[in-house]
Amino acid sequence: ELVLPSFISYLEKLKLEMIAKGRNFFCLALDNSNDQQSFEILSRFSSLFFLIEKAPFNQGFAGGHNYLTKKALDYGATQILIINPDAQIDADNLCLLSDH
Repeated sequence: ELVLPSFISYLEKLKLEMIAKGRNFFCLALDNSNDQQSFEILSRFSSLFFLIEKAPFNQGFAGGHNYLTKKALDYGATQILIINPDAQIDADNLCLLSDH
């Protein structure tokens, strides 16, 4: 519960840094939880996300990532970074990853 708001703040900052570097940056979010609270939190930041969906059931860790990976590819993504809400990468290192 406490991780999600700090992760959203991190994503907002990262998105601004990536835009400043002239990089495209799109976030997709899947609420894979059994409650409505995290989806409501995500929905308040809809301008940050390209796509926000509530999973019809908990697909598990890999199932949720596989679902969003397919969605990203369907939307034309050529690179995908899967990151947990308790992890962070800075804009410079994200650019390095993107370049390779």
